[in-house]
Amino acid sequence: MFLQSAMAWVVLAAGVLAMLVGLAGGSIFAQPLWTETGALKMALFTTAYAGLALLTARFRPRLFLPALGLLAVGYSMLAVGPLAVAGALWLLAGSFATGAWIFRTRLKFIASYPQVVTLFGLALWAVFVSFTAQWPIHRSWLYWLILLVPVFLVFRLRLVQGAWPMVSEPGRDSGWPALALFPAAVHWMVALKPEVSADGLAMHLVVAARMAARHNWQFDGSEYAWAVKPMNGDWIWSIAYLLGGEGAAKLMNAIILVLICWLLYTWLHELIPARLAALLTAGFASTPLVQRVTGSLDVENVAAAFLLAGMVFFRRYLKAHLLNDALAMAFLAGAAAATAMPAAGIVLPLTLAALVTLQARHMIYSGLLGFAVGSVPYLTAASRTGNPVFPYMNQFFRSPLFDSSAPLVDPRFVTSLDWRTWFDLTFHSSRFSEGGDGTFGVMFFVLAPLALVAASRTWPRIGLAALWTCAAGGLIVYLGVPNIRHLYPALPLLTLVIGIAAATLRAYSRRLEWGISACCCVAILVQLAILPAAAPENAGFFLDQAFNRKNVDDYLARFAPERPLVEHLNAIAPEARTAWMESDAISNFAGRSWSNTWHSYAFWKALRTSTAAEGHLFRIGQYQIEYFIAPSADSPRRLSDVFTREFLDLYTNPVRRFADFELRKLAPIRSSLDGLPQPFAAAGMHDEVNSFVRYEGPWGRDVGSERAYRGTLAYTNDARSRVFIRFEGRAITLVHTAAANRCPALISIDGADSSPISQYSASTRWQARSPRFDVPPGHHTLTLRFPQTRDGGSSVLGCFLDLDGFIVE
Repeated sequence: MFLQSAMAWVVLAAGVLAMLVGLAGGSIFAQPLWTETGALKMALFTTAYAGLALLTARFRPRLFLPALGLLAVGYSMLAVGPLAVAGALWLLAGSFATGAWIFRTRLKFIASYPQVVTLFGLALWAVFVSFTAQWPIHRSWLYWLILLVPVFLVFRLRLVQGAWPMVSEPGRDSGWPALALFPAAVHWMVALKPEVSADGLAMHLVVAARMAARHNWQFDGSEYAWAVKPMNGDWIWSIAYLLGGEGAAKLMNAIILVLICWLLYTWLHELIPARLAALLTAGFASTPLVQRVTGSLDVENVAAAFLLAGMVFFRRYLKAHLLNDALAMAFLAGAAAATAMPAAGIVLPLTLAALVTLQARHMIYSGLLGFAVGSVPYLTAASRTGNPVFPYMNQFFRSPLFDSSAPLVDPRFVTSLDWRTWFDLTFHSSRFSEGGDGTFGVMFFVLAPLALVAASRTWPRIGLAALWTCAAGGLIVYLGVPNIRHLYPALPLLTLVIGIAAATLRAYSRRLEWGISACCCVAILVQLAILPAAAPENAGFFLDQAFNRKNVDDYLARFAPERPLVEHLNAIAPEARTAWMESDAISNFAGRSWSNTWHSYAFWKALRTSTAAEGHLFRIGQYQIEYFIAPSADSPRRLSDVFTREFLDLYTNPVRRFADFELRKLAPIRSSLDGLPQPFAAAGMHDEVNSFVRYEGPWGRDVGSERAYRGTLAYTNDARSRVFIRFEGRAITLVHTAAANRCPALISIDGADSSPISQYSASTRWQARSPRFDVPPGHHTLTLRFPQTRDGGSSVLGCFLDLDGFIVE
């Protein structure tokens, strides 16, 4: 006992010291965090929340949750509209009613864990959609009516009285639930903003909008490479969207986080005092990653909620060994695995833990149920694409819809596992996430190692199972794709494990309990201070869109300028075939759509074979695409293809512009380019891809060369390739990368005799400059090409020619 207590103190002290070193390193607080307006809003919101908590704690503690709920509903109605709030609450009520009817013989359980009952009902509806998504039956009126059935049955059976959470804490402890829910209330305000996250606009909102418009989902992997991925979270968003639009879908995400926090606090409070239970719950919820997930339509909250609720039934089974509990656990675990692929990696060790504890007959029945629920998206993917995890691991499963030679890997998250990984996850989170440093928070960094010290054979079996699930599941997910967001479903379980460790250690030393509490307080303060690290779009906190629409326009102009253009497109041509160029933000467009990214793999690959703007035009004709959403000519965004800008300028007409994006329509087919406006570059430095440059031949474009001008350059090693630069001035200088694998080249201006230049250099020199070419003042065209090959053909040379930009004088 003494040794374990001493080890706990050593681990806790080492964690605190390492945390201070990491925070003092400067990367976390040196990055952009709260804006001045966002910090003020956060301060005002905190003051108002604390005032409500203190006032009700002083006079009527039981009124806090009703008052908070009424305020949240009232403001949400102003922000996103009454229909959105009604739709989210109707789905919540229907889910509770469904779960309560299923467990109608367990009245004590319904009263003790209404949040688990609700999550079970929500999982049932998600699974219902997963089996029926391809049928055109998913309509708004259907869900308004069908959810009425369980609600009616629950009222008839008088089961609803157990749903409302009651604050039964006496005296000084009555305020702790308010602390536990405070970060969730912060995230609720963020969730009311329009969707701007990359995955939300590229996938999650697309599914919900398509279900609302077409009443089904076709699992077409040729249109979207992600169309057959696990989608239980998307099915929940789809039901909410059908009931109340985008606002309802986003509110459901916030509601699920509230259910997670409520369940965590309830479970932890059974093990440790209310103070520590609230601090641990708030420590989890204040993690910046939680705001990243909850403020968007990401589905990790759904997977986390199903896993945590499944563990409740696992605990009940370990106590009473009832088949019904094993079935409920397996159902929720399968629902989590069918929500996201990373969640399946966490479910796997949980399944192994169940195999060694369940009785043989129970194991067979629950295993069959869990497999039936969890395998649906993977079997669908296998039948539709030939790859059960399409588009991943295609080098093994070889779907004809994707190249089999190269696995799909996000180059941003390719990191090995070593002794610094735990530290780097916390303080260098940008290596493992779309957000900045500190995304993982600091509470888990300091307190999670205590679980390894406190774990022993005397631990409750559910604690050992949760520890095993977090450790093994986290390792599986990390080795798959080291993205912090993929680890999220395990974080509530990890919080529970920390609580069990705290319960064990406080039995040895009450000072350890106070030490853990102090670490939680510091972690919460730090995490609240760096909340925007995971999602910079939330640096201004809530939008106050209820009273000032301009705030929304400014917000979208900065983070999702495609969205107003999509709304306009929905108004004028909702069925138009449309391509997104250099963007995946399809959002709520219901027509056929493509993007020049791997999400629309066949379309992306077809454009990459173009050797001129006319090649793009040919491919666009094959797909019968009429509209385009693309960066404007003066946008600073990087174009991944050298022919995109020229194609848009020559063959499309602008329809509407918002910020630096345009909605454009395919122009009538022209027999020639004569008479089209030919812009000429004015004095100054220009990037290699713009309206003044025309490429011919198989050129590639590198958008990851940060030392190149504006981070990009164009390159080729094909002798047929040429580039034409139109400029107005008296001199021009080319900018390129000089390197050992660069070639001699020829330059001619206005068809005059060619002048040789060389881009060769024994050592690499970024943004190197060619000789200055003087010309009479006026309009000119420069041509850059390879020297003619000996046979006059188009053989590929052994070196490269590139263009990084040019300077006009």
